Amino acid sequence: MTTFWILALCSTLGYTLNSLLMLPFIRKHDAMSVGIYRNLSLGISFLPVTYYLVPREDWSSLLGVWHWILISAAIAVIVVWCEFEGLKRVPVGIFATLSTGIRIALFMVWGVLFFGEYLSVKQLIGITVLVLGMGWLGFNMKKKIFNHLLPSPWYVQVALLLTTSVFMSIAFVFLVKASRAANPLLVGHVWEFMIGVCSLMAIMIRGSFGYGKLEGIPLKTFGKILLAASPTIVGTGCYALASTQGPLAILGAIGTIGIGIQALVAVFYFHEKLNSSQWLGIAVSVVGILMLKLAS
Repeated sequence: MTTFWILALCSTLGYTLNSLLMLPFIRKHDAMSVGIYRNLSLGISFLPVTYYLVPREDWSSLLGVWHWILISAAIAVIVVWCEFEGLKRVPVGIFATLSTGIRIALFMVWGVLFFGEYLSVKQLIGITVLVLGMGWLGFNMKKKIFNHLLPSPWYVQVALLLTTSVFMSIAFVFLVKASRAANPLLVGHVWEFMIGVCSLMAIMIRGSFGYGKLEGIPLKTFGKILLAASPTIVGTGCYALASTQGPLAILGAIGTIGIGIQALVAVFYFHEKLNSSQWLGIAVSVVGILMLKLAS
C-alpha cells in the first residue's frame, strides 16, 4: 500500500505542476486549442518513457484494450470542453470543489459496480474528511483562470458542472480498466495522445460549422507547451500505475490534495497570504489524509 500512496501522490504533484505551468497559455490563447496542442505534445514527450520502460512484448497488450482507451479519450474531449465552458461561468474554486466531490462520490459507486472495491467505514470517513477539508479550501481560493465570468442561467452552470463530473468519472473508469488489463504506462501514453487526436477532430468539425477553428501557434510556442505539459507524464503515468494497486475512490481522494499544493505554492512561491479559513481547510485535510492512510 505504501507504493500505491507514493504513486498517487506523485500523480497529484505532476498534474498540479502541469496545471500551474499551463495556466499562462490558457489565458493567452484559445483554451481548447491549447488543450489539443498539450495532448498532441504528450504523444512526443511520453515516447522516451514508453520506449525505455515498457517491454516490447507488452505493446501487443494494447490490442485487447484499444476500444476502452478510445472511449475514454472521446469522453475526455467532452469533459475538457464542458470544464472550460464551466470555468468561464463559475468561480474556479467553487467549480473545482463541487466537481471533485461529485466525481469522488461516483468513484465509490463505480468502484463497487465495476471493480468490486468495497471501502471500510474508516476509509469512507477518511475520504469524507479529506474532501471536506480540500473543499473548504477550494471554496476560499481566489485564483482566477479567466478575468471575467460570463453571465449565464443557473441551470446552464449546473448542467456543465454535472456533465464535467459524471463524464470525467466514466472516462477514468475506462482508463483504469485498460490500465489493469495492459501495461499502464503504455495505456497512459496512448490515452493522452488520443485525447489530442479526438479533440482535434472535434474542433475541425466545430470549425466547419463556423464555431471557431484551431488557433495556429508558432513552433516555438508549441515547444513551450510541450515543456509545460511534461509533468503530465508523471501525473498520468503514476496514476495509471497506482490504479493497478489500489481502489479507484481512494486514488481520486488523494488527487484532491492538488488543491492544497496549489495553495502552498501560492504562499511560498508567489508570497500570497492564506486566511484562517484556508488554513483550516488545509488542517482538516491533513487529518483526513492521516485517517485514510491509517485505514488503508
